[in-house]
Amino acid sequence: MKRILLCILLSLAVWHINAESHYVFRKLDITDGLSNSNVKTILKDNYGYLWVGTAAGLNRYDGYGFRQYSLAASKREMGEFVDDIWSLQQDADGNIWAKSTDCYAVYNSLKDDFSTDIDKLLESYGITVEQKYRIYVDREANLWVVTDKKIWAYDMKTRTLRSIEPGLNLICDEINIADNQAYIYLLVPSGRFLKIDKQTLAIESLSAPDGIKSFN
Repeated sequence: MKRILLCILLSLAVWHINAESHYVFRKLDITDGLSNSNVKTILKDNYGYLWVGTAAGLNRYDGYGFRQYSLAASKREMGEFVDDIWSLQQDADGNIWAKSTDCYAVYNSLKDDFSTDIDKLLESYGITVEQKYRIYVDREANLWVVTDKKIWAYDMKTRTLRSIEPGLNLICDEINIADNQAYIYLLVPSGRFLKIDKQTLAIESLSAPDGIKSFN
């Protein structure tokens, strides 16, 4: 009886493993409505939509087809937003931040459209920016805004804003940003890491390992 029961359990286990390993793959390309085959970034949002940023436009896939968004007509004080989408991020408020060269656009789900009036949105959080800045959404979906001389940290849940001044010119165009649960890491052009404690905003400057110039 025990041997029969063991055989049944093993059979069920093997069936369960095999069942989980069967994935359905579907190829999506420009024939399905994708704006360009040069895909640079992908984001799955909180509603299950798949956003695909390409060298010629932003696309949203709903499981059936693509909707294309052209942001090139949107202008801001710094210049014109082009449709070469480099990165996509979503914060805890549901804002989707699309980056192209040195410009940003943010998605408004109520209007189902993008706005490039980023300064106004940041001002509503109490953040003032200069001409160039970097937007970064960390693993907790909180917002970080890096300017040349100041770093802003906005907690989306508590609606609290803090800032620090690292004491050096960060040159926003040339920094790389990453994080884990405890720290934000910035790699600056001088080849040094800035390690920032998310809780205290204490900042530490570290030497990067030899040969490290950037990271993702």
